[in-house]
Amino acid sequence: MKRITTYSARNASVLVWLAVLLMTVSAVTRIAFFSGVGRLSAGVVFLHIILPAAANLIYAIRLPLKGEKMFYVSITPTFLACVYFACVSLRLNIPVYMTIVLVLFCLVQYVLFALTFKGRLASKLPVLAAWVLPAVWFAVSATFRYDFVYIFQHQLMLVLSDLSLYAGIVVAILSAKKLPDPEEGEAYRLRWGDRPDGRLIRSTPAMSKLNPYFMPYRNGATNFVSDSIEITAMERYIRQKRREGLKHFGITHVILAAYVRACAELPGLNRFLSGQKVYHRFTIDVSMVVKKEMDNDSPDTVIKAHFDPADTAADVYRKYDEVLQSIRTPELDSDFDKIAGLIDLIPGLFKKFFIWVLTVMDYFGVLPGIINELSPFHCSMFITSMGSLGIPPIYHHLYNFGNCPVFCSFGCKRTEYELDSEGNVQPHKYVDIKWVTDERIVDGFYYASVMKRMRSLMLHPERLDEVHEVTEDIL
Repeated sequence: MKRITTYSARNASVLVWLAVLLMTVSAVTRIAFFSGVGRLSAGVVFLHIILPAAANLIYAIRLPLKGEKMFYVSITPTFLACVYFACVSLRLNIPVYMTIVLVLFCLVQYVLFALTFKGRLASKLPVLAAWVLPAVWFAVSATFRYDFVYIFQHQLMLVLSDLSLYAGIVVAILSAKKLPDPEEGEAYRLRWGDRPDGRLIRSTPAMSKLNPYFMPYRNGATNFVSDSIEITAMERYIRQKRREGLKHFGITHVILAAYVRACAELPGLNRFLSGQKVYHRFTIDVSMVVKKEMDNDSPDTVIKAHFDPADTAADVYRKYDEVLQSIRTPELDSDFDKIAGLIDLIPGLFKKFFIWVLTVMDYFGVLPGIINELSPFHCSMFITSMGSLGIPPIYHHLYNFGNCPVFCSFGCKRTEYELDSEGNVQPHKYVDIKWVTDERIVDGFYYASVMKRMRSLMLHPERLDEVHEVTEDIL
Protein backbone atom coordinates (compact mmCIF):
# COMPACT_ATOMS: atom_id res chain seq x y z
CA MET A 1 0.00 0.00 0.00
CA LYS A 2 1.27 3.47 -0.88
CA ARG A 3 2.18 5.36 2.27
CA ILE A 4 0.07 8.40 2.95
CA THR A 5 -0.30 10.61 5.99
CA THR A 6 -3.65 10.12 7.66
CA TYR A 7 -5.27 11.76 10.66
CA SER A 8 -7.93 10.67 13.10
CA ALA A 9 -10.10 12.64 15.54
CA ARG A 10 -11.72 10.17 17.93
CA ASN A 11 -15.21 11.11 19.00
CA ALA A 12 -14.18 10.37 22.61
CA SER A 13 -11.74 13.30 22.47
CA VAL A 14 -12.60 16.38 24.54
CA LEU A 15 -11.21 18.56 21.74
CA VAL A 16 -13.68 17.11 19.24
CA TRP A 17 -16.64 18.01 21.42
CA LEU A 18 -15.14 21.40 22.24
CA ALA A 19 -14.96 22.09 18.50
CA VAL A 20 -18.59 20.98 18.14
CA LEU A 21 -19.58 23.27 21.03
CA LEU A 22 -17.78 26.24 19.48
CA MET A 23 -19.43 25.59 16.10
CA THR A 24 -22.84 25.35 17.76
CA VAL A 25 -22.28 28.59 19.69
CA SER A 26 -21.22 30.27 16.45
CA ALA A 27 -24.40 29.15 14.66
CA VAL A 28 -26.73 30.07 17.54
CA THR A 29 -25.25 33.55 18.09
CA ARG A 30 -25.28 34.26 14.36
CA ILE A 31 -28.96 33.34 14.07
CA ALA A 32 -29.75 35.37 17.18
CA PHE A 33 -27.96 38.42 15.81
CA PHE A 34 -29.55 38.43 12.37
CA SER A 35 -33.00 37.64 13.73
CA GLY A 36 -32.98 41.11 15.24
CA VAL A 37 -31.88 42.82 12.03
CA GLY A 38 -34.39 44.18 9.54
CA ARG A 39 -34.62 43.37 5.87
CA LEU A 40 -31.39 41.93 4.49
CA SER A 41 -29.99 41.90 0.98
CA ALA A 42 -29.39 38.61 -0.80
CA GLY A 43 -25.64 39.18 -0.61
CA VAL A 44 -25.68 39.59 3.16
CA VAL A 45 -27.90 36.53 3.59
CA PHE A 46 -25.58 34.39 1.49
CA LEU A 47 -22.20 35.71 2.67
CA HIS A 48 -22.92 36.36 6.34
CA ILE A 49 -25.51 33.71 7.17
CA ILE A 50 -25.52 30.80 4.72
CA LEU A 51 -21.74 30.39 4.26
CA PRO A 52 -20.69 30.41 7.93
CA ALA A 53 -23.82 28.58 9.08
CA ALA A 54 -23.12 25.81 6.56
CA ALA A 55 -19.55 25.57 7.83
CA ASN A 56 -20.80 25.38 11.43
CA LEU A 57 -23.44 22.74 10.76
CA ILE A 58 -21.28 20.52 8.57
CA TYR A 59 -18.44 20.65 11.08
CA ALA A 60 -20.71 19.95 14.06
CA ILE A 61 -22.25 16.92 12.33
CA ARG A 62 -19.29 15.41 10.49
CA LEU A 63 -16.52 15.80 13.06
CA PRO A 64 -17.93 13.47 15.77
CA LEU A 65 -19.54 11.07 13.27
CA LYS A 66 -16.78 10.69 10.68
CA GLY A 67 -13.68 12.34 12.11
CA GLU A 68 -12.18 9.09 13.38
CA LYS A 69 -11.95 7.39 9.98
CA MET A 70 -12.53 10.29 7.59
CA PHE A 71 -11.10 13.45 9.12
CA TYR A 72 -10.62 14.84 5.63
CA VAL A 73 -14.38 15.57 5.54
CA SER A 74 -13.49 18.76 7.45
CA ILE A 75 -11.92 20.18 4.27
CA THR A 76 -15.29 21.23 2.83
CA PRO A 77 -16.56 23.26 5.83
CA THR A 78 -13.11 24.82 6.20
CA PHE A 79 -13.32 26.00 2.61
CA LEU A 80 -16.70 27.61 3.31
CA ALA A 81 -15.30 29.28 6.43
CA CYS A 82 -12.26 30.61 4.55
CA VAL A 83 -14.48 32.06 1.82
CA TYR A 84 -16.58 33.72 4.52
CA PHE A 85 -13.57 35.24 6.31
CA ALA A 86 -12.17 36.46 2.99
CA CYS A 87 -15.50 38.18 2.24
CA VAL A 88 -15.51 39.76 5.71
CA SER A 89 -12.02 41.17 5.18
CA LEU A 90 -13.17 42.75 1.91
CA ARG A 91 -16.00 44.54 3.74
CA LEU A 92 -13.89 45.89 6.59
CA ASN A 93 -12.92 49.55 6.58
CA ILE A 94 -9.20 48.87 6.66
CA PRO A 95 -6.30 49.80 4.34
CA VAL A 96 -6.14 48.06 0.99
CA TYR A 97 -2.80 46.42 1.75
CA MET A 98 -4.22 44.87 4.92
CA THR A 99 -7.29 43.64 3.02
CA ILE A 100 -5.03 41.94 0.47
CA VAL A 101 -2.97 40.38 3.24
CA LEU A 102 -6.10 39.03 4.97
CA VAL A 103 -7.48 37.53 1.75
CA LEU A 104 -4.11 35.90 1.08
CA PHE A 105 -4.10 34.56 4.62
CA CYS A 106 -7.46 32.93 3.97
CA LEU A 107 -6.17 31.36 0.76
CA VAL A 108 -3.03 30.05 2.46
CA GLN A 109 -5.05 28.70 5.37
CA TYR A 110 -7.33 26.67 3.11
CA VAL A 111 -4.55 25.40 0.82
CA LEU A 112 -2.45 24.23 3.77
CA PHE A 113 -5.51 22.65 5.41
CA ALA A 114 -6.41 20.78 2.22
CA LEU A 115 -2.84 19.62 1.55
CA THR A 116 -2.40 18.45 5.14
CA PHE A 117 -5.58 16.44 5.51
CA LYS A 118 -5.48 15.05 1.99
CA GLY A 119 -2.23 13.43 3.13
CA ARG A 120 0.13 15.53 1.01
CA LEU A 121 2.02 17.07 3.97
CA ALA A 122 3.63 14.95 6.67
CA SER A 123 2.99 17.42 9.52
CA LYS A 124 0.07 19.56 10.63
CA LEU A 125 2.31 22.26 12.13
CA PRO A 126 2.22 24.47 8.98
CA VAL A 127 -1.61 24.53 8.86
CA LEU A 128 -1.81 25.07 12.61
CA ALA A 129 0.60 28.00 12.32
CA ALA A 130 -1.42 29.41 9.40
CA TRP A 131 -4.48 29.63 11.66
CA VAL A 132 -2.81 30.65 14.93
CA LEU A 133 -0.35 33.30 13.69
CA PRO A 134 -3.00 35.59 12.10
CA ALA A 135 -4.91 35.55 15.40
CA VAL A 136 -1.73 36.54 17.24
CA TRP A 137 -1.07 39.28 14.71
CA PHE A 138 -4.59 40.65 15.07
CA ALA A 139 -4.26 40.58 18.85
CA VAL A 140 -1.02 42.62 18.88
CA SER A 141 -2.01 45.00 16.06
CA ALA A 142 -3.30 48.20 17.68
CA THR A 143 -4.67 49.48 14.36
CA PHE A 144 -6.65 46.36 13.70
CA ARG A 145 -7.95 46.18 17.27
CA TYR A 146 -9.16 49.79 17.04
CA ASP A 147 -10.89 49.26 13.70
CA PHE A 148 -12.31 45.93 14.82
CA VAL A 149 -13.82 47.38 17.98
CA TYR A 150 -15.06 50.49 16.17
CA ILE A 151 -16.79 48.60 13.40
CA PHE A 152 -18.34 45.88 15.54
CA GLN A 153 -19.03 47.79 18.75
CA HIS A 154 -22.75 47.28 18.19
CA GLN A 155 -22.38 43.76 16.77
CA LEU A 156 -20.89 41.82 19.67
CA MET A 157 -22.91 38.67 18.96
CA LEU A 158 -21.66 38.64 15.39
CA VAL A 159 -18.10 39.08 16.66
CA LEU A 160 -18.64 36.19 19.07
CA SER A 161 -19.95 34.06 16.23
CA ASP A 162 -16.93 34.78 14.04
CA LEU A 163 -14.47 34.15 16.86
CA SER A 164 -16.23 30.89 17.78
CA LEU A 165 -16.07 29.69 14.18
CA TYR A 166 -12.38 30.57 13.95
CA ALA A 167 -11.57 28.96 17.29
CA GLY A 168 -13.61 25.88 16.38
CA ILE A 169 -11.44 25.26 13.31
CA VAL A 170 -8.25 25.67 15.36
CA VAL A 171 -9.54 23.22 17.99
CA ALA A 172 -10.55 20.78 15.25
CA ILE A 173 -6.99 20.89 13.87
CA LEU A 174 -5.64 20.23 17.37
CA SER A 175 -8.02 17.27 17.78
CA ALA A 176 -6.61 15.49 14.72
CA LYS A 177 -3.91 12.98 15.62
CA LYS A 178 -1.45 11.70 13.04
CA LEU A 179 -1.73 7.95 12.60
CA PRO A 180 1.35 5.72 12.21
CA ASP A 181 2.17 4.36 8.79
CA PRO A 182 -0.10 1.44 7.83
CA GLU A 183 1.27 -2.02 8.48
CA GLU A 184 1.36 -4.82 5.95
CA GLY A 185 -2.09 -6.35 5.63
CA GLU A 186 -3.84 -3.50 7.45
CA ALA A 187 -7.27 -2.53 6.17
CA TYR A 188 -7.36 0.27 3.63
CA ARG A 189 -7.53 3.74 5.13
CA LEU A 190 -10.01 6.11 3.55
CA ARG A 191 -8.57 9.29 2.07
CA TRP A 192 -9.79 12.39 0.28
CA GLY A 193 -11.82 11.46 -2.80
CA ASP A 194 -12.97 8.09 -1.45
CA ARG A 195 -16.56 7.17 -0.65
CA PRO A 196 -17.79 5.14 2.33
CA ASP A 197 -18.60 2.25 -0.02
CA GLY A 198 -15.50 2.39 -2.21
CA ARG A 199 -12.11 3.94 -2.83
CA LEU A 200 -11.30 6.15 -5.78
CA ILE A 201 -9.26 4.60 -8.59
CA ARG A 202 -6.53 7.21 -9.04
CA SER A 203 -4.18 5.62 -11.58
CA THR A 204 -6.53 5.02 -14.51
CA PRO A 205 -5.52 6.40 -17.94
CA ALA A 206 -6.83 9.80 -19.02
CA MET A 207 -9.13 8.26 -21.65
CA SER A 208 -10.80 6.09 -19.03
CA LYS A 209 -11.30 9.12 -16.80
CA LEU A 210 -12.98 10.99 -19.67
CA ASN A 211 -15.35 8.16 -20.65
CA PRO A 212 -17.89 9.01 -17.91
CA TYR A 213 -18.14 12.52 -19.32
CA PHE A 214 -18.60 11.28 -22.89
CA MET A 215 -21.16 8.73 -21.66
CA PRO A 216 -22.78 10.29 -18.58
CA TYR A 217 -25.67 7.83 -18.23
CA ARG A 218 -25.37 4.16 -17.33
CA ASN A 219 -27.86 2.90 -19.91
CA GLY A 220 -25.99 4.73 -22.65
CA ALA A 221 -22.74 2.97 -21.74
CA THR A 222 -23.88 -0.65 -21.67
CA ASN A 223 -22.56 -3.67 -23.53
CA PHE A 224 -24.56 -6.86 -24.08
CA VAL A 225 -22.93 -10.29 -23.85
CA SER A 226 -24.59 -13.67 -24.46
CA ASP A 227 -23.13 -17.01 -23.41
CA SER A 228 -24.22 -20.65 -23.12
CA ILE A 229 -22.75 -22.97 -20.52
CA GLU A 230 -22.77 -26.76 -20.86
CA ILE A 231 -23.89 -27.94 -17.41
CA THR A 232 -23.02 -31.64 -17.20
CA ALA A 233 -20.21 -30.99 -14.73
CA MET A 234 -22.27 -28.33 -12.98
CA GLU A 235 -25.19 -30.69 -12.35
CA ARG A 236 -22.82 -33.33 -11.00
CA TYR A 237 -21.27 -30.71 -8.72
CA ILE A 238 -24.72 -29.52 -7.53
CA ARG A 239 -25.73 -33.08 -6.62
CA GLN A 240 -22.49 -33.47 -4.67
CA LYS A 241 -23.12 -30.26 -2.73
CA ARG A 242 -26.64 -31.32 -1.86
CA ARG A 243 -25.33 -34.63 -0.55
CA GLU A 244 -22.94 -32.60 1.63
CA GLY A 245 -25.92 -30.90 3.28
CA LEU A 246 -26.35 -27.77 1.13
CA LYS A 247 -29.91 -28.77 0.27
CA HIS A 248 -30.85 -25.61 -1.68
CA PHE A 249 -27.62 -25.48 -3.68
CA GLY A 250 -28.24 -24.81 -7.36
CA ILE A 251 -27.18 -23.04 -10.54
CA THR A 252 -27.65 -19.62 -8.91
CA HIS A 253 -25.02 -20.44 -6.30
CA VAL A 254 -22.56 -21.66 -8.93
CA ILE A 255 -22.91 -18.44 -10.93
CA LEU A 256 -22.58 -16.35 -7.77
CA ALA A 257 -19.51 -18.28 -6.61
CA ALA A 258 -17.92 -17.92 -10.06
CA TYR A 259 -18.62 -14.19 -9.99
CA VAL A 260 -17.12 -13.80 -6.49
CA ARG A 261 -14.02 -15.74 -7.58
CA ALA A 262 -13.70 -13.55 -10.69
CA CYS A 263 -13.85 -10.45 -8.47
CA ALA A 264 -11.08 -11.94 -6.32
CA GLU A 265 -8.81 -12.66 -9.27
CA LEU A 266 -9.82 -9.75 -11.54
CA PRO A 267 -10.82 -7.04 -9.02
CA GLY A 268 -11.60 -4.46 -11.68
CA LEU A 269 -14.92 -6.28 -12.08
CA ASN A 270 -15.94 -4.98 -8.65
CA ARG A 271 -15.68 -1.32 -9.56
CA PHE A 272 -18.49 1.14 -9.93
CA LEU A 273 -18.98 4.61 -11.32
CA SER A 274 -20.46 7.50 -9.38
CA GLY A 275 -20.11 11.24 -9.83
CA GLN A 276 -18.18 10.69 -13.11
CA LYS A 277 -15.45 8.85 -11.18
CA VAL A 278 -14.56 5.17 -10.93
CA TYR A 279 -14.30 3.50 -7.52
CA HIS A 280 -13.36 0.07 -6.23
CA ARG A 281 -16.10 -1.34 -3.99
CA PHE A 282 -14.99 -2.56 -0.58
CA THR A 283 -17.37 -5.53 -0.50
CA ILE A 284 -18.98 -7.76 -3.13
CA ASP A 285 -22.71 -7.04 -2.95
CA VAL A 286 -25.24 -8.92 -5.08
CA SER A 287 -28.92 -7.96 -5.36
CA MET A 288 -31.75 -10.16 -6.58
CA VAL A 289 -35.49 -9.76 -7.05
CA VAL A 290 -37.35 -12.76 -5.64
CA LYS A 291 -40.97 -13.76 -5.13
CA LYS A 292 -41.99 -14.85 -1.66
CA GLU A 293 -44.20 -17.52 -3.24
CA MET A 294 -44.35 -18.81 -6.83
CA ASP A 295 -47.75 -17.29 -7.50
CA ASN A 296 -48.93 -14.47 -9.76
CA ASP A 297 -50.39 -12.61 -6.79
CA SER A 298 -47.31 -13.01 -4.60
CA PRO A 299 -45.40 -9.74 -4.13
CA ASP A 300 -41.84 -9.22 -5.30
CA THR A 301 -39.10 -8.24 -2.90
CA VAL A 302 -35.40 -7.47 -3.23
CA ILE A 303 -32.57 -8.98 -1.26
CA LYS A 304 -28.91 -7.99 -1.11
CA ALA A 305 -26.20 -10.40 0.01
CA HIS A 306 -22.65 -9.43 0.97
CA PHE A 307 -19.68 -11.60 0.02
CA ASP A 308 -15.95 -11.56 0.62
CA PRO A 309 -13.45 -12.10 -2.25
CA ALA A 310 -11.97 -15.08 -0.36
CA ASP A 311 -15.33 -16.90 -0.17
CA THR A 312 -15.61 -20.43 -1.54
CA ALA A 313 -18.79 -21.91 -3.00
CA ALA A 314 -19.91 -23.11 0.44
CA ASP A 315 -19.40 -19.61 1.89
CA VAL A 316 -21.41 -18.07 -0.95
CA TYR A 317 -24.22 -20.58 -0.43
CA ARG A 318 -24.40 -19.95 3.31
CA LYS A 319 -24.42 -16.14 3.06
CA TYR A 320 -26.89 -16.03 0.19
CA ASP A 321 -29.24 -18.60 1.68
CA GLU A 322 -29.34 -16.81 5.04
CA VAL A 323 -30.61 -13.66 3.36
CA LEU A 324 -33.01 -15.55 1.10
CA GLN A 325 -34.60 -17.59 3.88
CA SER A 326 -35.12 -14.48 6.02
CA ILE A 327 -37.85 -13.21 3.64
CA ARG A 328 -39.39 -16.49 2.49
CA THR A 329 -42.43 -16.19 4.77
CA PRO A 330 -45.19 -13.80 3.56
CA GLU A 331 -45.26 -12.02 6.93
CA LEU A 332 -41.63 -10.91 6.70
CA ASP A 333 -40.42 -8.03 4.57
CA SER A 334 -36.88 -7.29 3.49
CA ASP A 335 -35.22 -4.15 4.79
CA PHE A 336 -35.70 -2.60 1.35
CA ASP A 337 -39.44 -3.28 1.52
CA LYS A 338 -39.63 -1.38 4.80
CA ILE A 339 -37.77 1.70 3.57
CA ALA A 340 -39.68 1.61 0.25
CA GLY A 341 -42.91 1.63 2.23
CA LEU A 342 -41.78 4.74 4.11
CA ILE A 343 -40.81 6.54 0.89
CA ASP A 344 -44.15 5.58 -0.66
CA LEU A 345 -45.91 7.61 2.06
CA ILE A 346 -44.48 10.80 0.53
CA PRO A 347 -46.91 12.53 -1.90
CA GLY A 348 -46.10 12.01 -5.57
CA LEU A 349 -44.50 15.35 -6.47
CA PHE A 350 -42.47 15.48 -3.27
CA LYS A 351 -41.51 11.85 -3.76
CA LYS A 352 -39.92 12.73 -7.10
CA PHE A 353 -38.05 15.60 -5.45
CA PHE A 354 -36.93 13.29 -2.61
CA ILE A 355 -35.48 10.77 -5.08
CA TRP A 356 -33.74 13.63 -6.91
CA VAL A 357 -32.17 14.76 -3.61
CA LEU A 358 -30.95 11.21 -2.96
CA THR A 359 -29.48 11.08 -6.48
CA VAL A 360 -27.60 14.35 -5.96
CA MET A 361 -26.30 13.20 -2.57
CA ASP A 362 -25.17 9.93 -4.14
CA TYR A 363 -23.38 11.85 -6.91
CA PHE A 364 -21.27 13.66 -4.32
CA GLY A 365 -20.78 10.58 -2.14
CA VAL A 366 -22.71 11.86 0.88
CA LEU A 367 -25.67 9.49 0.73
CA PRO A 368 -26.50 8.31 4.28
CA GLY A 369 -24.92 4.96 5.03
CA ILE A 370 -28.23 3.31 5.90
CA ILE A 371 -29.65 4.22 2.46
CA ASN A 372 -26.54 2.90 0.75
CA GLU A 373 -26.76 -0.33 2.73
CA LEU A 374 -30.45 -0.96 2.10
CA SER A 375 -30.60 0.17 -1.52
CA PRO A 376 -30.46 -2.82 -3.91
CA PHE A 377 -29.34 -0.44 -6.66
CA HIS A 378 -25.99 0.12 -4.90
CA CYS A 379 -24.39 -3.26 -5.53
CA SER A 380 -21.70 -5.08 -7.47
CA MET A 381 -24.14 -7.10 -9.55
CA PHE A 382 -27.87 -7.62 -9.99
CA ILE A 383 -28.85 -11.19 -10.84
CA THR A 384 -32.17 -12.66 -11.92
CA SER A 385 -33.20 -16.25 -12.62
CA MET A 386 -35.47 -16.55 -15.63
CA GLY A 387 -35.06 -20.31 -15.31
CA SER A 388 -37.19 -20.31 -12.17
CA LEU A 389 -39.95 -18.83 -14.35
CA GLY A 390 -39.38 -21.39 -17.10
CA ILE A 391 -38.37 -18.85 -19.76
CA PRO A 392 -35.17 -17.86 -21.59
CA PRO A 393 -32.98 -15.07 -20.16
CA ILE A 394 -33.39 -11.43 -21.11
CA TYR A 395 -30.99 -8.52 -21.51
CA HIS A 396 -32.00 -6.56 -18.43
CA HIS A 397 -31.26 -2.83 -18.33
CA LEU A 398 -28.95 -1.27 -15.73
CA TYR A 399 -30.49 1.20 -13.29
CA ASN A 400 -29.52 4.85 -13.59
CA PHE A 401 -30.22 5.27 -9.88
CA GLY A 402 -27.48 3.76 -7.75
CA ASN A 403 -24.20 2.39 -9.10
CA CYS A 404 -24.76 -1.24 -10.16
CA PRO A 405 -22.45 -1.91 -13.17
CA VAL A 406 -23.41 -5.52 -14.03
CA PHE A 407 -26.73 -7.32 -14.58
CA CYS A 408 -26.81 -11.09 -15.03
CA SER A 409 -29.84 -12.98 -16.27
CA PHE A 410 -29.87 -16.76 -16.78
CA GLY A 411 -32.59 -18.96 -18.21
CA CYS A 412 -33.98 -22.44 -17.84
CA LYS A 413 -32.11 -25.59 -18.84
CA ARG A 414 -32.34 -26.63 -22.45
CA THR A 415 -31.14 -29.71 -24.34
CA GLU A 416 -29.22 -29.79 -27.61
CA TYR A 417 -28.33 -32.91 -29.57
CA GLU A 418 -24.77 -32.86 -30.87
CA LEU A 419 -22.45 -35.24 -32.67
CA ASP A 420 -19.58 -36.68 -30.67
CA SER A 421 -16.15 -37.54 -32.07
CA GLU A 422 -17.45 -40.88 -33.31
CA GLY A 423 -20.45 -39.43 -35.10
CA ASN A 424 -23.03 -40.47 -32.52
CA VAL A 425 -25.79 -38.08 -31.47
CA GLN A 426 -25.51 -37.16 -27.79
CA PRO A 427 -27.78 -34.92 -25.70
CA HIS A 428 -26.15 -31.97 -23.92
CA LYS A 429 -27.78 -29.64 -21.43
CA TYR A 430 -27.11 -25.90 -21.53
CA VAL A 431 -28.01 -22.80 -19.58
CA ASP A 432 -28.04 -19.49 -21.42
CA ILE A 433 -26.68 -16.40 -19.64
CA LYS A 434 -27.14 -12.77 -20.66
CA TRP A 435 -24.83 -10.09 -19.31
CA VAL A 436 -25.35 -6.32 -19.40
CA THR A 437 -22.24 -4.42 -18.32
CA ASP A 438 -21.17 -0.82 -17.80
CA GLU A 439 -18.21 -0.40 -20.14
CA ARG A 440 -16.87 2.62 -18.24
CA ILE A 441 -15.46 0.68 -15.27
CA VAL A 442 -13.00 -1.48 -17.28
CA ASP A 443 -12.16 -1.94 -20.96
CA GLY A 444 -13.31 -4.68 -23.31
CA PHE A 445 -10.13 -6.72 -22.91
CA TYR A 446 -10.67 -6.87 -19.15
CA TYR A 447 -14.31 -7.89 -19.54
CA ALA A 448 -13.25 -10.60 -22.00
CA SER A 449 -10.82 -11.97 -19.39
CA VAL A 450 -13.62 -11.95 -16.81
CA MET A 451 -16.08 -13.79 -19.07
CA LYS A 452 -13.51 -16.43 -20.01
CA ARG A 453 -12.55 -16.97 -16.38
CA MET A 454 -16.17 -17.30 -15.25
CA ARG A 455 -16.93 -19.72 -18.09
CA SER A 456 -13.96 -21.87 -17.07
CA LEU A 457 -15.10 -21.92 -13.44
CA MET A 458 -18.66 -22.87 -14.37
CA LEU A 459 -17.42 -25.67 -16.64
CA HIS A 460 -15.16 -26.91 -13.81
CA PRO A 461 -17.11 -25.87 -10.70
CA GLU A 462 -15.05 -28.05 -8.34
CA ARG A 463 -12.43 -25.27 -8.51
CA LEU A 464 -14.85 -23.04 -6.59
CA ASP A 465 -14.04 -25.07 -3.45
CA GLU A 466 -10.34 -24.21 -3.59
CA VAL A 467 -8.78 -21.73 -1.20
CA HIS A 468 -7.46 -18.90 -3.34
CA GLU A 469 -5.49 -15.68 -3.12
CA VAL A 470 -7.19 -12.31 -3.47
CA THR A 471 -5.71 -9.83 -5.93
CA GLU A 472 -5.75 -6.16 -4.94
CA ASP A 473 -7.11 -3.63 -7.41
CA ILE A 474 -4.89 -0.80 -8.65
CA LEU A 475 -4.60 2.32 -6.49
